[in-house]
Amino acid sequence: MTDPSPNPSPNPPPPRSSSPTFPLSGRTALITGAGSGIGRSLAFAFARAGCYVACVSRAYPLGPVGSGPDSYSSSQTIAELINASTSDLDPFSPDRARDFICDVTNPASFVQLEKDIRKWVDQPVTVLVNNAGVARVEAIEFQRPYLPVEESEGTYFSKQLEGMESWNKVIATNLTGPVALTYQFLPGMLAVGEGCIISVGSRNAVMPVPFMAAYNVSKTGLLKFHETLEKEVGGRRVTNFFVVPGNIDTNILKREDSIDGKSYQESEEVRGMVDRIKQAGTRSGDPENKAQKFADVCVKLAAMGEEAVVLSGRYVDAEREVEPLLDEARKGAESDILEKSLYRLKIDRLQP
Repeated sequence: MTDPSPNPSPNPPPPRSSSPTFPLSGRTALITGAGSGIGRSLAFAFARAGCYVACVSRAYPLGPVGSGPDSYSSSQTIAELINASTSDLDPFSPDRARDFICDVTNPASFVQLEKDIRKWVDQPVTVLVNNAGVARVEAIEFQRPYLPVEESEGTYFSKQLEGMESWNKVIATNLTGPVALTYQFLPGMLAVGEGCIISVGSRNAVMPVPFMAAYNVSKTGLLKFHETLEKEVGGRRVTNFFVVPGNIDTNILKREDSIDGKSYQESEEVRGMVDRIKQAGTRSGDPENKAQKFADVCVKLAAMGEEAVVLSGRYVDAEREVEPLLDEARKGAESDILEKSLYRLKIDRLQP
């Protein structure tokens, strides 16, 4: 079930034009996990690029905004903040963003979500950004397919998720949700001959990070889904990208059930991994600045259209040599990206 914020009447389809200042002018973008962290930066970035932004999250208002001594609590929703800050872009259309409550682990609600967005802006979503995600640190050796209730209580951080529940929660949020959203919104993109699907990825997709099995599998599976999607719809003016933000302190391990209590208590290696993840985030610099740079890369990819087709369905690391990569992509069929099959999952074999 979705819960759109009130609006007296739908916006008519806006004129479809673009400029260097507003490269995605008039398009409708859907951002999941838009209420905080990277999602918040993405929502603002696509609004500034000229999009109408459907801000999807599980609840609003925002609550804490920012981190450290400069953080504050907001009684406003993300869409209200966007509308207040972008009113100068188009004084005739102050309703630049809208909040929608929707849980990405409930695909049955996506039909209504699409209907609610179409009531607001009378055109299809042509930019989908799968940002919502969860992580969990746990040692495989301490997991069981089923736990009796008496064994699932009283752990270090929070209640122990029973059996496969923790695994299923990560897969449902990080993999099944983005796939189901693509199922829902891809037909509209293909119908109008225009679209871009971006999933916020992770280096865990290509690196076997210990004690994060479910997260690793979810991100690797999502990358392979993007590769498969390109094989099926490539050449039909819908691009898709698996974009990695790098190390950004998003407080992902402060969420409920993100650390398995038994693993943390029993394993010094797990405790060390938790510390390393937290330290990597704090060493990476100002999280809001890094999230904004990542969001700008996503906007640029969406705005490149056919110029980015060489990268469609591939792994893009937004923290490493982005501009040279985009320049290489603009070479099209002459690009080394195609010639050497770069930025894809593949097995390196011994040469006979």
